[in-house]
Amino acid sequence: MIMPYRRLCILLVRIVAQKANVAPIAFVAQIAFIAQIAIVAQMAIVAPCALAGDIDNAPRVQSPRFDVTYSVNESAAPLQEVELWYRTSGKGEWMLFGYDDDLVSPIEYVADEEGLHELFFVITNAAGKSGPEPQPETVPHFSVFVDYTEPIMQLQLARVYENAKGERVVRFEWSAMDLHLSARPVQITYSREGVNDWKIAMAQLPNTGLYEWVVPDELTGNIRFRVSITDRGGNVSAVESDAVRLNHALNGPTSTAPAVNAQDAPPVEEINVPGAHLSASQQHQLNQLIKQGQALGKNRDHLSAIEQYRKALAIEPHHPEALANLGQSLLALGRYEESAKAFQSALDNAPKNPTALFGLAETLINDKQFDAAESRLLDLVASGRHDATTWLRLGDVAAYKGKDFAAHDFYLKVLKSPTTGNASFDPIAMAKARLEEMAVKRETQPDQVKRADE
Repeated sequence: MIMPYRRLCILLVRIVAQKANVAPIAFVAQIAFIAQIAIVAQMAIVAPCALAGDIDNAPRVQSPRFDVTYSVNESAAPLQEVELWYRTSGKGEWMLFGYDDDLVSPIEYVADEEGLHELFFVITNAAGKSGPEPQPETVPHFSVFVDYTEPIMQLQLARVYENAKGERVVRFEWSAMDLHLSARPVQITYSREGVNDWKIAMAQLPNTGLYEWVVPDELTGNIRFRVSITDRGGNVSAVESDAVRLNHALNGPTSTAPAVNAQDAPPVEEINVPGAHLSASQQHQLNQLIKQGQALGKNRDHLSAIEQYRKALAIEPHHPEALANLGQSLLALGRYEESAKAFQSALDNAPKNPTALFGLAETLINDKQFDAAESRLLDLVASGRHDATTWLRLGDVAAYKGKDFAAHDFYLKVLKSPTTGNASFDPIAMAKARLEEMAVKRETQPDQVKRADE
């Protein structure tokens, strides 16, 4: 089962002290989300090995950081020490995670990698420890499967053709990667244009990268398709196509027209997927130019990065990643109007592109269009991105709008979120500084502190 935000998964564990006439220590261990995370963690990821068979029965957490809450029966109090031990991904050796210094639940656990985490408590009171340190053969008190990285998904081709039987067929070609995919993680859905009513075409498909779906006779009109993939942690990535016109089959199932092989059948209509029409060499050149631009941008050579992105866009003018990255480099140079146009073009082709949504919000903040900037940032959160930088900018927007209570709440979310901050930009440190400023303001200027709904 997947644990939703702020929902608790409770597991009862009993530990009996190994001494006579000693009150038994019993505690309830439970896991609670601190924050759901969409950003991809920059750390080594190890796939589950020997313990993989337990993953399906373990609670699943889509965050590297969560609380483990425990309670002790009154007869065992007071406590002297609480140790939390762990091991990951089938490794036999247990490691001491740490101590609960204040001996008051909860203890915060931070997973250093994705995969199955087995946890074990050793609790000490005046009579001694609840048991020895865990050994390789020790059974854990409970396990939790940690997976906070979305699969990487790309829809490379989707086309409609008529097969030898006169049936309409949609051919899907995709590529998807993730370290924790199940055997059949792919689903294809469809919806009529302008209607948000997605129906399943096929579910639980293997990740082969290819599937041909026979269109039902009654399905006609402008249809959108979505290919999604779900990993074992419940993280989902999906790619939508533009609408395609599905007409009635030209020949029909009983047609006597000469049969043709499916692979030789010409497409009736192409779905607009950026880059799908390119040759293999063009696609390779496009990818290389984008990678070169990203490397140059990382080294702050934004002028050269812009040149590479423009070359990429000369090959594929509507490529969302190239447009979004171009906007980033333009934004870094303070060319706000140009960057806003690039971000908007990226969103026109990929409405949920996180780089473009965040970048456009930044340009709107610079232009003091705070309502529009807030809308883009909330779109980003709705798409699954709950990282520290997004919460920080939402807090800033709320502060600019004079909604200090809302800003305070957003800054608190920053403190509970993993971050990729560095020496030059640390959102957690910035959020702490803003909270300190707000505390001073609350003490010295209480009349100027406004609630979010005022």
